[in-house]
Amino acid sequence: MKQIIPYNKSIDFKNAIYEITTISLEHELNIKDDSLSGDFILSGEYKTNEISVNKEKFLYRLPFSIDFMNRIDHDTLDFNITNFEYEIDDTNLIVDIEATLEAKEELVEFSDVDDIPTPEQVRKEDDSHLDNVDTTIKNKIDQDSDTFITYHVHIMRESESLESIALLYNTSVSAISEVNKTDTLTIGSKIIIPHPDE
Repeated sequence: MKQIIPYNKSIDFKNAIYEITTISLEHELNIKDDSLSGDFILSGEYKTNEISVNKEKFLYRLPFSIDFMNRIDHDTLDFNITNFEYEIDDTNLIVDIEATLEAKEELVEFSDVDDIPTPEQVRKEDDSHLDNVDTTIKNKIDQDSDTFITYHVHIMRESESLESIALLYNTSVSAISEVNKTDTLTIGSKIIIPHPDE
């Protein structure tokens, strides 16, 4: 998963800003199962007029929050500020930040075919709708209890197709169609993608 996070904010200073003499941007993160929150920390010094030798210090914490479409593996999370620009408008400092979030989606493994939750069980656990999942999925899996089967649960996004999703998971449209009701897929539908060879 890769996500670009744009952030724009106008910060009102107590005095007029003639010139920013130093500026620094850092960040703090707080990772949860389904979201990432934190602060961009903006600090530095500025002059209020052209002839002033005195500099005023500033420090602002700019909170942000991002919801994940799918669960991610926290150990693989990589968050970087990729672009930072600012401009001065009288007493306002306007910041334009772009950050990139990359992480691997969390895999769900089942050691036995009986451990695979039915759509009804999943619906109870996360209050979401899995109407597109075919309940005959358990009959299509190798019954060997020593075989581990990995499933990806993918949430369909805008502009995605079965072909693009199949490419993303290195599988085929027919494999996806075998375990999902593909004629009822819409944006936000959860799609189960089996990977029996992993």
